Amino acid sequence: MNTSKIGTKFAIYAILTFFLILWAYPVYVAVTKSFNVGGLNNYKAVITNKNINYFRVVFNSLLISIATTLIVVLITTLGAYAFSKMRFHGRNVLYILLLACLAVPAAAVTSPMFLP
Repeated sequence: MNTSKIGTKFAIYAILTFFLILWAYPVYVAVTKSFNVGGLNNYKAVITNKNINYFRVVFNSLLISIATTLIVVLITTLGAYAFSKMRFHGRNVLYILLLACLAVPAAAVTSPMFLP
């Protein structure tokens, strides 16, 4: 293997490792903070709480997420077909606007709603 391929592979793995750490750090902080006060008793209290049917809550979340995923896949498939096969006036402008909206993170748009 020549050195340029090794260097390229190293750069790709370095970038992927950076983004892995960037993604995993908030998850790590959330898990460690959840163990700070009561340890596993916090989780046990949530699961065994008599006022909350934990498995019903999980089932409801699963049902909503599956239904939402199916609806989003159906609608985006129709949109993708329109952009790829149909030729209409303003198609490129709409496509660029769609990509621009996807480039803005949802947290950047919703976080100002919670600021005073």
